[in-house]
Amino acid sequence: MNHDDAHDPFEGPLLPASADITIGVKLLLVAGILVSLMQGIFVHLAAPYGRVWPAEASAKITLPPSHLQT
Repeated sequence: MNHDDAHDPFEGPLLPASADITIGVKLLLVAGILVSLMQGIFVHLAAPYGRVWPAEASAKITLPPSHLQT
């Protein structure tokens, strides 16, 4: 076997790192990031200042004692 004919695997131009990522995958990635940001903004806007949201204690209604009911 002659080593003079050995093929160098690094010959030729190199491909960019994103060559194997399709447009659909890139769109899904961007859409997922935008949806998560939108959900976080909705949660932030739905919580008034000083209120812990969502919290079990924030939606409690105090009821009168049972012996005072008519």
